[in-house]
Amino acid sequence: MIDISVVIPVFRVEKYIKKCIESLINQSYTHFEIVLVDDGNDDNSIEIAINLLNIKMFSNYKVIRQVNKGLASARNIGLKQITSEYVIFVDSDDVVHKDFLKTLRDNMRKNDDMSICSFSYIKEQRSELLHVTRANIIELTTEDFLRSYLYRDKSLLVVSILFRRKFLIANNLFFNENMKFSEDQMFLWKCIFSSNMSVYTTAKLYGYFLRPNSIMTSSKYDTISKSCELYKIFCREMNGEYKNYSNICKYIYPRWCLGVLFSSAKTMKKNEYKELYYQLEGRHLLFKLFGFKEVKAVCLSVLVSLSINLSYDICRRVKL
Repeated sequence: MIDISVVIPVFRVEKYIKKCIESLINQSYTHFEIVLVDDGNDDNSIEIAINLLNIKMFSNYKVIRQVNKGLASARNIGLKQITSEYVIFVDSDDVVHKDFLKTLRDNMRKNDDMSICSFSYIKEQRSELLHVTRANIIELTTEDFLRSYLYRDKSLLVVSILFRRKFLIANNLFFNENMKFSEDQMFLWKCIFSSNMSVYTTAKLYGYFLRPNSIMTSSKYDTISKSCELYKIFCREMNGEYKNYSNICKYIYPRWCLGVLFSSAKTMKKNEYKELYYQLEGRHLLFKLFGFKEVKAVCLSVLVSLSINLSYDICRRVKL
């Protein structure tokens, strides 16, 4: 019986999708389906995926087609059309460990809304680079999860989380289709605030492939600038709705701004970075993060607050 749907948005990844599909076909867990969402492709990505699935005689797959609307829309339409108990969103250029689905499914307890694993950044699409040593399993209450995500003390991504589908649907948890940058963070904050219990493993079972021209490494100024306004509104709404977590909510937006400036410095020209810096009020981030407990973030906020030029130059040189 199939109880997991793996939703994969597909758009212009003909050079990369084969490795992604291979890593899923080789899963030790077999009760799952692959849902390919064709987001208006103009290359052979979908054909490559389908041919490979047929050659490997993997019949539990379906294809959903739409005009190009972006990653958030592709994930949403996949979520709306599946009926399985659990869902996970995998990016079409990433790879996963052979025990990825089995571990997440085994760890999911009756009352858990999410089962999460750690991940690794990889520069080659090779699932064998994901070495799993002894791992810890940690129970997360809502507040535990909120603090872990805020302070970045657990490595996780939206794509490394197995969701209980009914949890997402009952709480109307979908990706914001107007966000073209950092939509994952907005979605995950909503999920955490809506959750009761989750479980996390330190096993690095997901390989996030750092390829040239991906969304993460090539987002443009206009896209980021528009998303910043949407994220600001979102954080304001959270501050109003979750007053019992005010000590967490007050830091979400400035911590996000800091991360945006850090990553944008690596891809933007200096004049664009300066425009974004003023939009995000970079000079005031140290004040807004006063009392924040993540040392690296506080140190970076000091740098950003002191100098636009110096923060731009240093952030460009520092690696992930």
